[in-house]
Amino acid sequence: MARSPLRLLLDRLAFPLLAVVSSERARRLGLTPIDDERVLACLPHCQGLLLDVGCGPNHLVRRHGRGAGVDVFPWPDIDMLCDTRRLPFPDGSFDTVAMLAVLNHIERPDRDAVLGEVRRVLRPGGRLLVTMIDPLVGQVTHWLRRTHDPDQLQRGMHHDEDPGLWASQVKELLRRNGFLVEERRRFVYGLNNLYLAQRR
Repeated sequence: MARSPLRLLLDRLAFPLLAVVSSERARRLGLTPIDDERVLACLPHCQGLLLDVGCGPNHLVRRHGRGAGVDVFPWPDIDMLCDTRRLPFPDGSFDTVAMLAVLNHIERPDRDAVLGEVRRVLRPGGRLLVTMIDPLVGQVTHWLRRTHDPDQLQRGMHHDEDPGLWASQVKELLRRNGFLVEERRRFVYGLNNLYLAQRR
């Protein structure tokens, strides 16, 4: 999944196209799908045993090589279907937990419960990786991708989900659930964010 400088340049130049085509179509064109950008941003920060919560097609765990991907929806390549408010793992089981474009899709009343479980299964000092777009970018991209986005077409969107979350919302959610945000990194023209947080 590593990219050459030429491939990265082509991906950036083709961004408007990538925002509206499916992952399969992007791959056929020799480009990196938008969803894979999150995996590429997070992969260098995955250490030890990894849990990907809301893993979807489970690309991050497959690429990292050690861990498990869980989801509330039965996507074909997940390792375990489960209620993420009650993760089926012992305390401190994982070195890294990832939540790629997930927090906004957890229904609002359940976000603290899920993050509490994430904290529980993460070892002390372990790292949480969160990617998130802001609500304005989310509204536009969800609309542009409405005809081919598996989240919208297969899983469906609940009225208690959000198109994205502002940085202040993400930081507050993490803070009140026992995480210290160490860094926020922007990627893909600054339209997406990676939050690196540590379990306090």
